[in-house]
Amino acid sequence: MIILIALVLSVGLDSLYRKAYKIDYKWPENILIAPGIAEKYDLVALGNSHSQSGLVFDGYTTKSLHLASVAQSFEYDLAMLKMHSKQIKKNAVIIINVSPLSFSQNKPKKDDDANMNYYDGRLSPFLIPHLKIAEYLQIQIMPFVRSGYLWRERHAKSVGDIAMETFIKQWEKPKPLPEIFQPTPVPVLETTPIQPTPSPKAGMTIDEIKAELKDPPTPPDKDFTDSAHFIVNKWFNSGGFSVESFDENKKDLKKIINYCLKNNWRPVLITLPISQVLLDNLDPGYMKEYVYDNVREIDVEKLDYFDFTLNPQLIKNSNLFSNSDHLNTRGAAVPSHLLIQELIKAGYLPRDADGYED
Repeated sequence: MIILIALVLSVGLDSLYRKAYKIDYKWPENILIAPGIAEKYDLVALGNSHSQSGLVFDGYTTKSLHLASVAQSFEYDLAMLKMHSKQIKKNAVIIINVSPLSFSQNKPKKDDDANMNYYDGRLSPFLIPHLKIAEYLQIQIMPFVRSGYLWRERHAKSVGDIAMETFIKQWEKPKPLPEIFQPTPVPVLETTPIQPTPSPKAGMTIDEIKAELKDPPTPPDKDFTDSAHFIVNKWFNSGGFSVESFDENKKDLKKIINYCLKNNWRPVLITLPISQVLLDNLDPGYMKEYVYDNVREIDVEKLDYFDFTLNPQLIKNSNLFSNSDHLNTRGAAVPSHLLIQELIKAGYLPRDADGYED
């Protein structure tokens, strides 16, 4: 009875709090695994920001699903696959992105807040690794249990803001009034209205892609080179990446591959291009130690591995990058086109999958 009374009072208090600050209650999305669909996906892309910014399949006839997200680890790649498993066609191609930091990315601990990023409805709570169930219930399902605390915090902040504004006004010096003068009339000029320039189409046409692969690469400028120094410092000194994470991430990658094979999907590994400037600033042998040696140890069912960092036409062309390690919107179209061609050549996709819309 006491618990029931406390619950009713909490709901009532929460209702008043939401009404006072005009906050709507929203039931969290995707509590359950995503339901099946009639036309399932033939191509699914996983990965972190390199994949998110570096792969685009919108112009192709193959139905694709992009499940990449910033800082997404192999552990969350697997969770994303499970979330959408009912929507993926049998024999679908699963693109697993292996970036230069995929194996060195530190896994979140159970007391970290990393899983808070997935409270936004992208994943079912039943699939979120290391979920703090008490926090999830408080934030997403039963926020009314915290409404008293939140109301007090918001009220205290409002009172503080008002007090600060009052204090500032007391010490503000009155601003001198501007001198009144009569401006000289400006003659009216007849001008032709300027027509706005239409925004360029996202991505590239096939002709533009072919031209980009033939034209001399655009060399980097100073800002681009500076971004490489920033990235190198981040990968080595941020504390979020280390060789100690290799084994755990390899285990998670194997789990993804085994899950794909269990569902009769066809996994392939890719590494998207990073700039030559960034490669030159990394330690010699970085790619071998941090990427290739780990990939070699996976060797599950002898997967195909497409490495676009070996293509000098891509990595030396700063015109394709938004910074030293991320492709821009136009640049993403180039390795995406090359990947589609490789998948067709290897028998993963039919020839008509290359129906790119110019």
